[in-house]
Amino acid sequence: MQPELFDYCKSNDIALVAYAPVGSPGRWNKTKDELVLSQDPVVGDISKRLGKSPSQVLLRFMIQRGRIPIPRSTNPVHIKENFEALEFELSRADLSELDGLDRHHRFFDFAPLRTSPQYPFEK
Repeated sequence: MQPELFDYCKSNDIALVAYAPVGSPGRWNKTKDELVLSQDPVVGDISKRLGKSPSQVLLRFMIQRGRIPIPRSTNPVHIKENFEALEFELSRADLSELDGLDRHHRFFDFAPLRTSPQYPFEK
């Protein structure tokens, strides 16, 4: 969730964009043991209880936390589901549970840019 970055952006009127907000489970550099965010049991429990897909829950979470999610899909069903994330709200308890999933993991760390003086990530 990067709370320090979010706070900095918010205090400077910068919109924070969530690239690959559902964890991009099909990305080329995913290891076999790596977390798939949309398959986390907490996300699954909330999605089942609300009758929403895990992706919808994750998108809604980003929206309610003030991020701008940019989901990618070419599947018409998924595109429709993405828009439906605007049609419900998560409870405070749901938000709190999802906040607890922060594992300080970056799915895209832009490793080829690590030697740049402008590289924004410490790790």
